[in-house]
Amino acid sequence: MRAGAVYDSIVHWFADESTDDPEPLPVFIEPRGEGASIQLDVQAELIKSTQDFATVKFIDSRDEALVTNEDGTTVVADDGILIRLAPVVEEGDKVRIDVDVHDKDEQFKTMQFNLHRVGDTWVLDGDPVVVPAG
Repeated sequence: MRAGAVYDSIVHWFADESTDDPEPLPVFIEPRGEGASIQLDVQAELIKSTQDFATVKFIDSRDEALVTNEDGTTVVADDGILIRLAPVVEEGDKVRIDVDVHDKDEQFKTMQFNLHRVGDTWVLDGDPVVVPAG
């Protein structure tokens, strides 16, 4: 299924960028957008396909992913990341997808990923671009 393969490439990019630790990166995921959801079969596929480099957990509430540090800053639990994945448009061999990444406290930054298909794999067209806020 396309969505799972696209999300796999994105989670892989974050795992490569976020840590040198050989242990899988904790990745908390929520759908991006009002009323958005990620189908259960896509969730199961993503958890399985990323298990070597990420521990993916889909959350219903941010309380499952965010903790407050001793200094009062809100950060992601287990030194992981929290991302919000936009739906994947199911057409063509190219995909552009916006992903919100938890920065600190209640702040997120939006990154735009452009991918194209090579066989059954989705490959990033260079590094994602940070979308200016506002």
